[in-house]
Amino acid sequence: MVSLGRLLDRISKSPNILSRERYLAELHRTSGELGNDFFDELVGRGAKAIDRATPLTHLQQLRERTAKVTNWVSNEVAHYNKQTGEFSQGLTFGDVHEAMDLIFETLNHYTRLILGTTISGSVSMPPWEAVFRVTWIPDDDAYSRVAQTQQETDAKRM
Repeated sequence: MVSLGRLLDRISKSPNILSRERYLAELHRTSGELGNDFFDELVGRGAKAIDRATPLTHLQQLRERTAKVTNWVSNEVAHYNKQTGEFSQGLTFGDVHEAMDLIFETLNHYTRLILGTTISGSVSMPPWEAVFRVTWIPDDDAYSRVAQTQQETDAKRM
């Protein structure tokens, strides 16, 4: 999320980088009408460029709506404490899903504006569960546990 935040901050400082002219020249050379429709949908009808406030609004939404997850990561994951327990910050799996959805939606919006593409809503990171089973600074046999988890996950998918 840090990289996305920096991108949004830079766009707000130079909003003309995401101009209609650039969008059409780079992404819709032969389909101007379609490109204009897409740009209108992403930025606003008739706008010459993204409004400076838009990426700042998106950044503020990201900060506010992912705060619970960010606090949990800072206080319980990055600084692991066995006595803390699971989700002691009042976090739920729903909070994690909502944060991920918002990050995805925001990233997808700007990917469409910058590259003209969308990102699949399905992300696969096998074995994603391993990040919750192994401490950040693992003990000596952590590698074998992660490898075993990978094998178990792969076997379940076949």
